[in-house]
Parts: sequence; structure tokens; C-alpha cells
Amino acid sequence: EATEYGMHEYIIEDFPFIFENVKRITSKERFHVVAHSDGGLLLLSFLARFPDWCEKISSITLLGTKRSIQVRSIKKFFAIDLVWYLLCPLVVKSAGYLPAVKFKIGSDNDTKNFTLQRMEWLKGNSWVDPIDEFDYQAAWNNGVKPPILAYAAINDPYHGNREDVRKFLEE
Repeated sequence: EATEYGMHEYIIEDFPFIFENVKRITSKERFHVVAHSDGGLLLLSFLARFPDWCEKISSITLLGTKRSIQVRSIKKFFAIDLVWYLLCPLVVKSAGYLPAVKFKIGSDNDTKNFTLQRMEWLKGNSWVDPIDEFDYQAAWNNGVKPPILAYAAINDPYHGNREDVRKFLEE
């Protein structure tokens, strides 16, 4: 669990591997993709970096995918501003990873790099790769995109808030 693996590696290693295997296993030239939350962000980052894959995607369905959390609410203040931005970095420094399952703040543990890198994007910082400074936003805005259907919860106070989802799609 204490590893150097982060968002950069998910985007440049895992997604190409997954997509190549889906293509190989299904023998399909084009396919539909469904992603939830950070998975959607990683997916769009992958497609911005590797735009040739956009031609192979018939459609994308995103569920609660946002790049940053800008909405304001008391629940967001406690869960994100205090726990995520203040306490999680301390836990990560101590443990070497984020034990999200143990603390019941996530369904999976995250690596130190993934947690800290994702945190920068959640704060609304530029959509730029933390390792090689690839500008995902510029690449995404300059490329041909597959059709995207995005869902957001009406009353979600911060996880998949419709305003944050909308803002990401407009970037």
C-alpha cells in the first residue's frame, strides 16, 4: 500500500492496458464506457493524453464525475475541507498511504501519491499532470470528443454535486 503509484501511472499505464485488453477480449473496434467519480476524471485525462482512443469510444456515461469540489456547504466543509484537506495529508505522511477503508472515508485505500495528487485537482488547481506537467485541459479542449452523458445527484452536498459536475464538463 505504500507505493509511489499515483494518478499519472493510472493514466499512462493502467488505462492503455485496460483499453487494449477490452479491445482484444471483445474483438470490438468501438465500445461504450461507463465511469464513476474519479474513474471518470482518470478516463477523460487518459483520452486527453491519448486522443486516438476517442475514435474507438462510441459514448461515455459519467456518474458523479467532477474534477474539483467548489460547491459550498457545511457538510463539504467538514468532510472535504477539514477531513480531506487537513487530516488526510497528516495520515498519509504517517502511514505512507491513505487507509480510507479503516477510517470509513472510502471503499478502497489510496496510495500517497494518488491522494496528494488528486487533492490538488479537487482544490481547483489546473488540470495538469503532476509528474510531467501535461496540460490535460488544453489537450481535451483541442481534441475530438466522444459523446458524453453525465449524471449528477440532485441533492448531493459535495461528492457528485451537479454544479461541480457541470463545471467539469464545461472546462
